[in-house]
Amino acid sequence: KTNATLVILTGDAGHGKTHLCRRILETILGYSESEARALIKDSCDGSKIIEQSSAQQDSRALRIFKDFSEFDASKASDALKDAYQSKEELNIVCANEGKLRKVLATDKDSEASKQISHELSAHSETGTTSTNGKIHIINLNFQSVSSKENGYRKSLTAQALKIWLDGRKWSACTNCEKQLRCPIYHNFRMLSESQSPEAEKRQERIVELLSAAERLGEVITIRDLLMLISYIITGGLECKDVQRRASRSKGWQNEYSYYNLLYEAPKGTYSELYKVIPILER
Repeated sequence: KTNATLVILTGDAGHGKTHLCRRILETILGYSESEARALIKDSCDGSKIIEQSSAQQDSRALRIFKDFSEFDASKASDALKDAYQSKEELNIVCANEGKLRKVLATDKDSEASKQISHELSAHSETGTTSTNGKIHIINLNFQSVSSKENGYRKSLTAQALKIWLDGRKWSACTNCEKQLRCPIYHNFRMLSESQSPEAEKRQERIVELLSAAERLGEVITIRDLLMLISYIITGGLECKDVQRRASRSKGWQNEYSYYNLLYEAPKGTYSELYKVIPILER
């Protein structure tokens, strides 16, 4: 139903290129989540054509290269040329932009390299994914985790917060004797809309903070976002840590409030924190 032969997913590590490939296997080819995960692991190095599942009809077969960094430039260049010339299956290539440009430079005079380079330039200049319908470039570095174009609730940040702060997922805390002295539960109560009438405003402020970072030029990957949200809710603590510390001392919990964790790590902890979640250092 389309003349597309090549889709290139590019962007920094952590933006979800592999996740998108898995979702394509599930939603387009009809595989279950477990089947799709197995295919990503064993059949997505470009060596195999992935047919539609028996439950799915009228879908094109796919060939997926989940990580071009696994190939040397010459082999990757040959794979791009074959994908460009393909007529039967749709080829999906995952590559960061630096690797992609290096591969294109390896055989810059071939028709495939010229056309892909043209589409890459057009994508950067206009934001369009394709000018000819055959090659599609999707640069996930252009993806914002805090976009409020359709309201802040549509941003990836707000969606992640909503899912993780769903009260049904916190039922195990209901009968905990340390509940009122637990900074993790405190953050849940502050940020969950089921717990506080001010939660919506607080979530919106977190979205605005990340929006400011993105407007100043920071690229926040999906992986960065998920690690950040996990950290500001838990402070890196587990239930056993709270149980132990709540029994021994008082007055330490405020350092683990989400609004403090956003700006300063608790004293004497997480020396490697800013390497793991670089957006915190920014």
